[in-house]
Amino acid sequence: MKRIALVAAVTAALALVQAKALSLADASANIGDAVENPASVTETVKQLDSGDKTAYLAKVNAAIDKMPGTAEEKASKYLAVASAAMKGMKGASKEETLAMLAEVYATVPPEALTVVNENFAQTFFSRADGKTSDEAMKQISLDAMKAIQARTAGGDNAAVRDGFAALMFIRASGGSPADLRQSLVDALPTQEAREAAAAEWFPAALGEGREKSYEPMLAVANSDVAPAFDDIIALSYDSIFAESLLADLASPAGEGGVPGGVFSAMYADAGLGGTPYSTVEKGLYNVPRTVNPAAPWNSDYRRGGGKKGSEPVRQEYDENGGEGGGYAAQR
Repeated sequence: MKRIALVAAVTAALALVQAKALSLADASANIGDAVENPASVTETVKQLDSGDKTAYLAKVNAAIDKMPGTAEEKASKYLAVASAAMKGMKGASKEETLAMLAEVYATVPPEALTVVNENFAQTFFSRADGKTSDEAMKQISLDAMKAIQARTAGGDNAAVRDGFAALMFIRASGGSPADLRQSLVDALPTQEAREAAAAEWFPAALGEGREKSYEPMLAVANSDVAPAFDDIIALSYDSIFAESLLADLASPAGEGGVPGGVFSAMYADAGLGGTPYSTVEKGLYNVPRTVNPAAPWNSDYRRGGGKKGSEPVRQEYDENGGEGGGYAAQR
């Protein structure tokens, strides 16, 4: 009976998985809806087979390319769709995630990559939480660039597209490790691109000693001037806000290529030892923390009197050798 029950359970699970699966043909039939509602791309991507995910994104981007609208309207669509697609990769294998990122840089036009690289640097790949080590950041960046260059090779404006991807990681890194920028420049496909990136593309795009401008990169791509960023933000969709993918890309691969533990030693800055949140707090985010159950500022006790209040706890704490005078903040 136990064996029969187990078989039934497995069969039901497989049926559920099959029910969630979506064919590329079915997904393609609703591309118009995806362009109108970019947030829907996330769930569609989750339901597609591994090999169909990137093909679907390419189809949606091709539809955006054909639609009427201003440069800002189209750029906002590209950004929203790309962000939604990357959100759909949460929990996927590292290879699948990098393949989707590569598809973004291969199929979004260069003028829209101006805003994609900046937004992705702040969302999916930002180190602002202080958890990703220099070693991990460099490895993630170089691995991603290999996947992106393999996808863009032979296509239109490959060097410029790769340059935008490199810029994303330069921005996301916050300037550390110090040799990351040079490593990304060295990884560009041609000597001409490497020289242009070092001397002109990146300094201009980052506004180093001059007004920030993407014109040197877009001129090589024969693209229009960069769309107005303020107008794009005004047109932004909720789907552009996303959680970081650095954890998935930094973690060691588990069974079946699915990312392993998020809080590995690789995904932690020096000294944190893989803690699940940053131990550095600033300003209004400071919260008194203690594991001492007798301390009056223990979070198990509410402020004020009463059975579980901090007043009786503070009194008992002081009488037993605690900090004299009580804990003023609990009054």
